[in-house]
Amino acid sequence: MSLVEDFRCELIAPDVFRDVLHLLANICKECSLNFSYNSDNQIELVITARSSTMQAWVHFVHGSMLNAAQILTQPQCLDIKTDSLANAFRNMSDIMNVEDVRVLILHKEDLTNASTNSTSTATIANNNISTRRISITMENVGGELGSKTIEQRMYGVLLSSEHTPQMPATNGIHQWADITFSQQMQMAKVCDHYRHLNSKVKISLTTNGQFTMVCKGKDVLAETSWSVNFTELLSDSLSQSQSLSQSQSQSQSQSQNQNQNQSQDMFVGTHPDSDATDDEQEANTAPSCTLLAKDWLAVLSNRSGKRMVLGIQNSGCLLVYVFLKNLKSSEHEDVATYYLWHQLGDD
Repeated sequence: MSLVEDFRCELIAPDVFRDVLHLLANICKECSLNFSYNSDNQIELVITARSSTMQAWVHFVHGSMLNAAQILTQPQCLDIKTDSLANAFRNMSDIMNVEDVRVLILHKEDLTNASTNSTSTATIANNNISTRRISITMENVGGELGSKTIEQRMYGVLLSSEHTPQMPATNGIHQWADITFSQQMQMAKVCDHYRHLNSKVKISLTTNGQFTMVCKGKDVLAETSWSVNFTELLSDSLSQSQSLSQSQSQSQSQSQNQNQNQSQDMFVGTHPDSDATDDEQEANTAPSCTLLAKDWLAVLSNRSGKRMVLGIQNSGCLLVYVFLKNLKSSEHEDVATYYLWHQLGDD
């Protein structure tokens, strides 16, 4: 497959794109973002952020989120610094009203042998590493002031296929829990209180409907628990935001009645058992995940997220879906971003 010479990736909700970049920049200040796009004129954009303790993915197609199964096996991947991307978008959004614009990602130029004024880009070109230029454009879609376009260009390194990041999979997760916005803020207060002590948080999800967060650090041990509703999550239809938004209202009834017919691509939580003993609760504890309190706080502090659904893989990795409200799009009521953290261990 050959890379298309000119394509545009339209993100329906620029405010969501801005919030996502802000969140990733707060978490992974020293890592890079990767734009991934296919070469069959199918418009898609994947942003990948990495640090020593975590990995995060955001996947858009016309403003929708796709599942890992829908990603092409050979995407093109461009490496761009996190702060460069976030600052470029911030500078543009300060000039224009984000409610009246759309964001376009334009890839056009191969700079492998190009001479530029950028020392870093010239060095990359001399080392025969393919560099390309990405143009981020904000266009006014109408309004009293007429049309207006602002453009910023950045350089990035085209990564080889073996360095293309892999999207997280939902296998190994047998139940998902809905975490309310109020519960997110409660957890944020605990993490914020202990983050300066370099503490860790251990997150566990029991089959009887209890979500537990234990904060550990030097001379610190704080445990908090909440009752949660189990929910279903479509593993192959995540771009259908209407189904996802409906699952929130259905989650409580589904946790009380698990005899409904479910398709094979759904993960459904087990029935919460209010009469379970402490021993039964311990036996029903799902695999736990341990991560830095400051990293978990960065996600919890994302005030745009109205709903959070999380699950823990058997390997001990935490998979979190944060649903961001998109008020400007009639086609996609919710746009979801999702993140995956590798466990740090209990030592």
